[in-house]
Amino acid sequence: MFDAVEAYRAAFGYRDIAAEVDVLCDWFARHHGGSPGAVLEVAAGPADHALEFARRGASVTALDLSPAMCAVAGDRAREAGLRVDVVQGDMTAFRLGRRFDLVLLLLDSASLLLTEEAMAALLHRAAEHLAPGGLLVADLAVRGDGPRPDWTVGDVRTRWGSPQDAYDPVTGVEQVRVRISVGAELVVDEIVPARAWSSDDLVRLGPLELVGRYSSMAGGAGRDVPVLRRRP
Repeated sequence: MFDAVEAYRAAFGYRDIAAEVDVLCDWFARHHGGSPGAVLEVAAGPADHALEFARRGASVTALDLSPAMCAVAGDRAREAGLRVDVVQGDMTAFRLGRRFDLVLLLLDSASLLLTEEAMAALLHRAAEHLAPGGLLVADLAVRGDGPRPDWTVGDVRTRWGSPQDAYDPVTGVEQVRVRISVGAELVVDEIVPARAWSSDDLVRLGPLELVGRYSSMAGGAGRDVPVLRRRP
């Protein structure tokens, strides 16, 4: 029997995490130099990327608001024999008392921030936690008028959004219906408020400068992936 956490993990199981971390390391070398020694994954969920960086020898922290996701991340780290500092916390209000070479905001987790004030708070918290010259990489979905994503991984089918989703042009917030089925069982059926953000928004609202902009993490396109650096 799948619960909602397991269903979300399975739904995004198609991503090649090792390949994405290869790309992140390449970008870090290009825009910073060397390899990231300390990495923070914000809104980490099951901490896929954090775990992969830990496998490669980085000092890693994974932060997420959900106690269930934090528990999953901690269990996975222990089972793999990896040292990952898992912290339950709000991505707009965290204080960790240390700095990082690389901060990650992946899988369009930015869309969970519904106001400019919330986004600005996240960007300022990230900047405060970046070492000199440190980088923030955000993986943002590009919203369009085309068909909504609908994909299958094994026997897990995900429908992300529907034609009936309500959109408020004043706030920019969309009420996105998310359904995840495992075989014939509907495990997740919920409405998720989400707001689309762009690289330009992140530069406008935060204390970071844009040093690179890409259209995917690893293969394909259709993403807006800014690489931002802490200003001197």
